[in-house]
Amino acid sequence: MMFLSSEQNRQRRRANNMSADKTKVTIKKKLGCGAKCLKFLIFFFNFIFLIAGCAVLGVGVWIYIESTSIKAIMGSSLLLNSAYTLMVAGAIAILMAALGCCGAWKENKCLLMTYFIALMIIFFAELVGGIMAYAYRNDAKFTVKKSMQSTLKEAYGLEGNKGVTDTWDDTQRKFECCGVEGNTTDAYQLWLVSDWYVEQVGDPKEKVPSSCCKRNDDGDVINLQECQQLEPDFDNPDQVNTEGCFDSVYEFILDNSLVIGGVGVGIAFIQIFGMVFALCLFRQL
Repeated sequence: MMFLSSEQNRQRRRANNMSADKTKVTIKKKLGCGAKCLKFLIFFFNFIFLIAGCAVLGVGVWIYIESTSIKAIMGSSLLLNSAYTLMVAGAIAILMAALGCCGAWKENKCLLMTYFIALMIIFFAELVGGIMAYAYRNDAKFTVKKSMQSTLKEAYGLEGNKGVTDTWDDTQRKFECCGVEGNTTDAYQLWLVSDWYVEQVGDPKEKVPSSCCKRNDDGDVINLQECQQLEPDFDNPDQVNTEGCFDSVYEFILDNSLVIGGVGVGIAFIQIFGMVFALCLFRQL
């Protein structure tokens, strides 16, 4: 058995004391009042971030369900792409909230920096996406109108285009409209130059689909024959919807865009606070 000399014992005690002092300093630094407050704030904002992520995911699913009913006649995946974007953003927000909470709880600098960088990338991606969406809003309007005119004239009611036909019928019933744009006779005159009208057999031809016809409170067509033959006064038709569908459909898109924009601004606001608090806590660890 070997015995340590007194000098070796002193060196060993000194090393242990220094290690203990460092541990005390580290613990004191990690559990300081400022760090505790920052941890609490990070938990708080990430809890809000988590709720916001769930809300964004829910809004994305809702817009996806709503937009599928008009996508076939829009000829554009504008709303569907927005829905997919929101669902992905919601899922990412949930993951980011979990990452932020984990980094703060474990006081892990690597997790906190990863959280900060990820939030910053997402924030700038949202900023660029918002600017591009605003810049191309008029192009989207033109694309939707052109597609609605094209699908009505060249696809409605024809073999192999059941999806377009059903979508047009659903849209005209839902928004109580007929045709693409205009009022009185302008709204439904487009049907008279459509392939659907040209290829009809029999006489007289149906001048508008039954989905253009006005309905009672039970959802039944009031007078199908008068509606489809446009027998009432063209300037004051009693049985057919006279407003075009474009304005209603585009207003629907704008309403959903406002929801998307509002949610995006709210999340961006939360992200800024999350980044600031994460960086402050990182510097104190």
